[in-house]
Amino acid sequence: MTQNVSHLRRALLGGAPARTAVARTDTKPVTADTVLTLGGCDHIDAVAVDVVPGTNAIDFTAAMLGSPPRWLRGLLCVRDTLVAPFGLKGSTAGEVRIEEGRQVGPLHLYSVSQKQVVAGKDDKHLSYRTTFVVREGADGPEGVCTTVVRYHRTAGRVYFRVIEPFHNVIMLGLVRRAAAPPNADRGTGRSR
Repeated sequence: MTQNVSHLRRALLGGAPARTAVARTDTKPVTADTVLTLGGCDHIDAVAVDVVPGTNAIDFTAAMLGSPPRWLRGLLCVRDTLVAPFGLKGSTAGEVRIEEGRQVGPLHLYSVSQKQVVAGKDDKHLSYRTTFVVREGADGPEGVCTTVVRYHRTAGRVYFRVIEPFHNVIMLGLVRRAAAPPNADRGTGRSR
């Protein structure tokens, strides 16, 4: 499976540039109240990346979700077309403003603060919450994006297993957009 995801990443991202931001998937998730608001969870994943000092959760979220790459817009369009016959909600395009109650792509923004942004979606087959935070990491500030999923029926489990490789590629691609430039001084007194 890992090998397939690796091939999928290369195909969708067109190969990694030589000096790309390193997104880490071995990070501690930030679940806060999201598991409680969903009434439990069936899947949790998290991805982190180094960000410049002074970045807050709103900045991090805007950097991730603002101006999605063309390949992602294409994937969402294909997804919306495929799930429409099943009565599942599609994505909405529009201006990216990180404000409580707004819709940004497939995400509804449930709560927005400088410390944490919680977004997500509730549908017939599953519900999910994505939490965006900036916290102190081992080498300075890091942005962390955590996704918590709750299946409502077998269809939700099957659907998520089918899209999970795409979800992983998308999250890695988006979190890199919010990264500090490679070799940026992040207050540690050293270059990277």
